[in-house]
Amino acid sequence: MSVETKTLEPDVPAGVSTLAQLLDWRAGQHPDRQAVTLFGGGRSPDNGLTFGELRDRVQNLADVLRDRHLRGECVAIMGRQSSEYLVGFLACQVAEAIAVPLAAPRRGRQPNGYEAILHDCRAQALIRSASEGSDDAASRSPDPWSPTVERLSPSPLTGDSALADRPADLSFLQYTSGSTSAPRGVMIRHENVLSNLRYIHEWGALRPGDVAVEWLPLYHDMGLMTALYAVYAGAHNVLLSPLEVVQQPTLWLEAISRFGAVFSGGPNFLFDLASRAVRPDSRHDWNLSAWQVAFCGAEPIRADSLKAFAAALQPYGFDPRAFLPCYGLAEFTVAVTGRPRGAGLVTRDVRRADLSQGRIVPVDGDDGETGRQTLVSCGTTGTGHDIRIVDPERATDVAEGDVGEIWARGPSRGLGYWRRPADTQS
Repeated sequence: MSVETKTLEPDVPAGVSTLAQLLDWRAGQHPDRQAVTLFGGGRSPDNGLTFGELRDRVQNLADVLRDRHLRGECVAIMGRQSSEYLVGFLACQVAEAIAVPLAAPRRGRQPNGYEAILHDCRAQALIRSASEGSDDAASRSPDPWSPTVERLSPSPLTGDSALADRPADLSFLQYTSGSTSAPRGVMIRHENVLSNLRYIHEWGALRPGDVAVEWLPLYHDMGLMTALYAVYAGAHNVLLSPLEVVQQPTLWLEAISRFGAVFSGGPNFLFDLASRAVRPDSRHDWNLSAWQVAFCGAEPIRADSLKAFAAALQPYGFDPRAFLPCYGLAEFTVAVTGRPRGAGLVTRDVRRADLSQGRIVPVDGDDGETGRQTLVSCGTTGTGHDIRIVDPERATDVAEGDVGEIWARGPSRGLGYWRRPADTQS
């Protein structure tokens, strides 16, 4: 395998400034090229959608949203991993509604907080996949394949001062997990999305017709932006069920091999699960030699995890130079830093005791294995963006070799938290 290190100039015209324009342009360029396919669960791959078909499905559902007078209103999207979910999100963009991606409630489990999010964002409608939608025929789009649209309020809210001054160019609200506080909706504008997609393209460098395999949930910022990046680059996005992949991580590797995927990744834990699932005596007919970008982010990255993964998968053609550690957060759309395609891992061994005190001190020969910690570089930020490492109490840059807080700025930075000006200011 030869991992290519060259980045590509985007072929998306500079005049494309919204996701609706992006979809229309991409479908015009490659109407018959495959856009999205669902795979897994013991099924054969579905027929999926070409970019032309994706645009048509999106337009049909957008017409329903317009008929419901939902322009400028929050519209929630809920459902399992599917092409329909992507159609629902993009239909909001075309109809100029504010999309709110949500996880589907899991049967027999406690509510996942979506009710609180629906209340917080004042959602006026809910888009569900056809298999989970309303039985009310009036709620359905003209296309029987498309998701259903349910009205949550009889009419758009008026007189709410918190909503009256909302920006006109909002694309979606990305809600935080709510693990440490109430979920907060990060306001992401079209400018933020397109800027972040251009940055991801600097290191992802996908070409039209390349394949991405995605198991990350479409309601998660990394999963959503991976799907949108496939549209941006003209790539074929193969969707897998997140639950199926976590339960059977070899399904992820099977899909990468079967479709010749160039681009796929996820958090550190998935690489752990996959390497443990591939035993030395395993016999698989996988070919992972096409895999050029194995991105890893969304949680702390452990060098040992990635090295173990590489050792387990090298017999199947995986090249460790494909590793692409990255760092991001919802408040910055998703991607903050990344490494050049093909650069592989860059690590540094530091003294654990000093690190706990906020200092980066390289190890020497006397530290031993227990006294050292290996840090993984997540690279640098993209064109037009800037990061600083700051002492948050003093709001000043820390000295070289000191640990601080990451502050990022640039066109990918979201507008703030929906209806939470105090949180935005802080």
